[in-house]
Amino acid sequence: MIFYLLAASTQPIAEKAYPSLELILSILAIIISVFSVIFEYFWNKKINKTNLEADFFKDIYGDYLMTKIPKARLVIHFSNGVVSETEDLIEEINDMRRSSLFYKYNDKNYYNRLSKQIQHLEDFLVSNPGPLTDDEYAEFIQKVNDDIEEIYDIIMKKYIGKKVFNFFQ
Repeated sequence: MIFYLLAASTQPIAEKAYPSLELILSILAIIISVFSVIFEYFWNKKINKTNLEADFFKDIYGDYLMTKIPKARLVIHFSNGVVSETEDLIEEINDMRRSSLFYKYNDKNYYNRLSKQIQHLEDFLVSNPGPLTDDEYAEFIQKVNDDIEEIYDIIMKKYIGKKVFNFFQ
């Protein structure tokens, strides 16, 4: 025992002042493990929220996106320079806006952006211009298609969990 004490006391003091490589790696591994657990918790929470919202989306938007809006869009008719049969599309997008009221209280930015885009399309359809040439009708129908695509894009971004900001407020 005396030999051990003498051996321990003869080591240079400088070697004892620095932590060993094993100690540094152990502390680093603990820190990484703690951050991994925290990251995993928040990541799983985000995924669970997205999955829950996916169920809401199927219930709220499934029929509109897959059948109602495309059918109502196909009904739009052009004859003798007059666009007609826009009422079905106006009715469907208004119904979709009413069905989206849940998001008015859950995600106000998303609801406002979607409502403004729907209102924009509705205003465009209601302001149905007078007699049109074939080229003007092509521009009209392209504008309708672009607005519908924008509505779909807003909904799909929300569906996959991307934040929707309302830049028009």
